[in-house]
Amino acid sequence: MNENSRLERIYLTRKDLYDMGIDISNGHLLRLETDDLFPRRRYISKQKVVWLKSEIYEHIEKINRRAYV
Repeated sequence: MNENSRLERIYLTRKDLYDMGIDISNGHLLRLETDDLFPRRRYISKQKVVWLKSEIYEHIEKINRRAYV
């Protein structure tokens, strides 16, 4: 199993996003997700959502590339 496939299955919670410095309200995150401006959440239960770590890191990289162009 390569590193990318392992990273693909790692999930981040809302608290993990906050700890990474992504301090955005849930409502704003939902709007960004709807507009395809932030990776979409996955529901693991009725009230628990997670994001794929690989998608969050790709999103951060995309933002960083735009900032330095």
